[in-house]
Amino acid sequence: MYAVKGTTTQSTQRIIFHNNGDPPHQGCGLIPKRYSTIRFVLLASSELYVKNPRLRSNYPPDGKKFDREEWYEVETDCEKNGQHDWYADISLEVAGAFDYYLTWDEDGESKNGKMGHFVVNPVLLNGDQALSLGTITLQTAVTKCIGPFSRWENYIKHTAAAGYNMIHFTPLQELGQSGSSYSLYHQHIISNAIFPNEKLSEDEKFDAIEKLYLRAKSDYGVFTLGELVLNHTANNSPWLKDHPEATYNAQTSPHLKPAIEFDLALAQLSKDLISGKYVSKYNIVQVTNEEDLTKVRKIIKEEILPSLRIWEYYIINADKAVGRLSSALLQKKEPSKKDRFIGISLNDEAAVQNLINTE
Repeated sequence: MYAVKGTTTQSTQRIIFHNNGDPPHQGCGLIPKRYSTIRFVLLASSELYVKNPRLRSNYPPDGKKFDREEWYEVETDCEKNGQHDWYADISLEVAGAFDYYLTWDEDGESKNGKMGHFVVNPVLLNGDQALSLGTITLQTAVTKCIGPFSRWENYIKHTAAAGYNMIHFTPLQELGQSGSSYSLYHQHIISNAIFPNEKLSEDEKFDAIEKLYLRAKSDYGVFTLGELVLNHTANNSPWLKDHPEATYNAQTSPHLKPAIEFDLALAQLSKDLISGKYVSKYNIVQVTNEEDLTKVRKIIKEEILPSLRIWEYYIINADKAVGRLSSALLQKKEPSKKDRFIGISLNDEAAVQNLINTE
């Protein structure tokens, strides 16, 4: 129920608005229990009591899907007779973070108080049994290491027998070339390692996983937690070709230009070592021992870093900067901005160098 009628009970928490309609505690700090009731109260002594107070919240009524931008006026059976405080109740059956505010009529228009917030923690239910957050015993399953999907139920069975009541599964998606569980090649595709040699659609794969998760809870008393890390994108993901602005490069992250220059210089140093450029002065062609490492450090300190003049990135050419600003002001237009994003590989030295040299 969205609006609860009747008197308060032990499972009801009260929020009392200030006389100006603002919520208490600067609108924060309330974490009510799920399946309890919040009673929002405006005291009869408040001047807003006679100004048709109403409560609005984005907590969804029965049957509604939550939308943070969709607001509802909370129904109430409270009668304003001057003898009792005004109130409106919300019965909490949905977990999540929600907002509310008081509104009233004044000078022919609606006025709103400041927004308040409350967070409803989830309740883990297995049938009629609730699992409190403090009693969770969790084991992490690295999905790339527990074999094909056909073995997963047996894994869940043994995990339950060992006394665990929850399994945390690392991401299920296809992984990138690094093989890291947190480096996704494709955010919408389940890893082929989970369903090898099975010609299933992605919907069928998700359906099979969902059914197993439900069976884990009903048959073995084990809850499942699936990890979703869509922002962990592999460097060889095809998605990056369409969204180069999502990458770190000299165009989107100009503060990285010194690091890019240094990386390119180190790559060139490797080529120069092999070509024998430093044989006469440093007696080194390749790194085979600690003495060679010392020589490389000396080359970097004496040859590479001085030639890069990285310190110039941390100073300003005052005359040039003032001149560009004056020119822009005289022309009554903003300085030009690059409106393109270029996704490049550090292996493409010419492209990187071009970006570094571009103002």
